[in-house]
Amino acid sequence: YWKDSVLVEPPPDFDYKTALRVIGYDIADLPAAIIAFKRHFVQNDISPQLSDDDLKVLYDIFQQYDR
Repeated sequence: YWKDSVLVEPPPDFDYKTALRVIGYDIADLPAAIIAFKRHFVQNDISPQLSDDDLKVLYDIFQQYDR
């Protein structure tokens, strides 16, 4: 799975923790899971916080798993 070229805003009730878990990240250490996600999919920022753009990427990947 990889992000689409056009990303959409996630809905207001988007649960990023559940999305990370569903796509295969162990959220027991949430900052580590966020960093691992960003190392794979974002790569230009590996801070343990999700920006609006990071959430768009996560939502896009989650939607692919949820199909």
